[in-house]
Amino acid sequence: MILGNPVVIGVFGLIFVLLALGVWWLVRIERRTKAFFLGKNARDLEDVMVLLKDEISDTRESLQVLEAHLKSIDVRLARSIQYMGMVRFNPFKDAGGDQSFAFALLDEAHNGMVISSLYSREGVRIYAKPIQGGKSTYSLSAEETEAMRRALGGRPENT
Repeated sequence: MILGNPVVIGVFGLIFVLLALGVWWLVRIERRTKAFFLGKNARDLEDVMVLLKDEISDTRESLQVLEAHLKSIDVRLARSIQYMGMVRFNPFKDAGGDQSFAFALLDEAHNGMVISSLYSREGVRIYAKPIQGGKSTYSLSAEETEAMRRALGGRPENT
């Protein structure tokens, strides 16, 4: 007579109550889920998903535009002046004050120019010499070479 035992009846009663609570809980969750996916919230959820899809698409397009713009900036930056060096000097004994100078302007590939200004009592002479790859087809004075060295931060010209 195990079935007549009060402990067994109590355990079965507890199991029945827990089972009833579990069923009630599942029914409640199912109703909420149906209400969410079939009611007003379902429409809101669909609208949110469509909105997110559109925003992701717009973000991708914006990213592509930004990447193209960044590449353009990289190209322009490589050709812009990145290295500058200047040397002031006195080329003539009769003119003091180091008013003459050599000024090197170079881009990332060490292309650019050296501008020299020679000051004397009779006037000022200005020269510009092109630089390609850190070298000039014209001979450079010691001051112009020093301006190039300073522009490159003391690094050798072929780096």
